[in-house]
Amino acid sequence: MHVRYAPGVRLAPHAHEKACFVWIQSGAYAEAFGPRVLQLRARQVLFRPSGEEHSDHFFSAETACVIIEVSENWLNLIGDCGRVRDDPFVGRGCQMSRLAGDLYVQAQLKDTAAPLALEGLSYALGAELIRESLCKETDYPPRWLRKLHDQVSESPCATLTLRDLASSAGVHPVHLSRQFRRYYGEPLWEFLRRRRVEIGAQRIMSERGTLCEIAHGLGFSDQAHFTRTFKRFMGLTPSEFRHRQRGTRSRVAFRGR
Repeated sequence: MHVRYAPGVRLAPHAHEKACFVWIQSGAYAEAFGPRVLQLRARQVLFRPSGEEHSDHFFSAETACVIIEVSENWLNLIGDCGRVRDDPFVGRGCQMSRLAGDLYVQAQLKDTAAPLALEGLSYALGAELIRESLCKETDYPPRWLRKLHDQVSESPCATLTLRDLASSAGVHPVHLSRQFRRYYGEPLWEFLRRRRVEIGAQRIMSERGTLCEIAHGLGFSDQAHFTRTFKRFMGLTPSEFRHRQRGTRSRVAFRGR
């Protein structure tokens, strides 16, 4: 379920019947569980067990979230493979965010392969839920790395060099590269390419510009480079992705008549 909240909105204390993952697509907000307050930013994932009473305060920008509800049967199945936390928490690494984003994209496709992709991704998300439940405090990325990760996640299209990023963080470029891969599971530049593709997919779905305009807006040298990178991450070209999106909307509109 995709939801948007206007700036400044406050939600009174409430609870949900089903456990869920909340992927913050853009914006930021605070979710309070009694005296415990979680500060949530774009590209983070919150896991919230069922029945947890909470209130929400959305900040100065519009916030978009994707809510992935999970059944008790799914939780029991995942729980058979390992311990699952029974308290709300925010994912530490980028893997949960990446999987949640992939789930959202696959849910939009609605072709015959989508159910298979969704099932596989849901189990992968469950595996990360178990890993996160086992994490220790020492598994957190250092503060400087979390700050840098947030920075490049919010602005992946900016002109960036490894030396400049390392200088701003006060570390050596080689140390930055090693630590980023250790804590986030992929090289920094691969992460940036993935984020650009995610943004490109969102722009294609919202029909914001031609594919050539989207490619240049994301910092790709040309449309061919964008197409190759998009297909590597998404499994289909931008043109094919746009065609499927339009076909899905046409079918929905037809059924609504």
